[in-house]
Amino acid sequence: MEEISQDKLYTFLKEKLKDRIGDKLNLKCNGSIFSTLDGKRFTITYSKSHMLLSTTNQSKEVIEELEPILNEYMHVKPICSYDMLYNGDDVEYYVPSIEWDTVNPNARLKLIINNNAFSNAKVFNIELFNSRNIYDYVENKEKTLEKY
Repeated sequence: MEEISQDKLYTFLKEKLKDRIGDKLNLKCNGSIFSTLDGKRFTITYSKSHMLLSTTNQSKEVIEELEPILNEYMHVKPICSYDMLYNGDDVEYYVPSIEWDTVNPNARLKLIINNNAFSNAKVFNIELFNSRNIYDYVENKEKTLEKY
């Protein structure tokens, strides 16, 4: 897969979604696209082999609609979905998210499941795809069993 670029990804989304996708908010943030689908906010964060799509908890349908389009762009299906809660936020402000990884999905899943993926947030309601099992990635099974 070729490296993801902000312009290429946004152009791809614009071709697929036409006028339903809002303008790209240009925050001069390499590795991210901030936009809307039918007026509902979403963020795509990416690197060469990894993509994360997040939205607000009031706009979960955005993930359902963008997932097949991003599957096509990434040439793989997502590895997992989860809800993310940023440190200091109330639980009602959780952020539904879904991730793709084309190079090392098992390493990424291990980080996510053991809450080591984000320094400023925790994940919960983790769902793995492609017949994966959460307990295959848990580092401390006794401590973590109650979380899932």
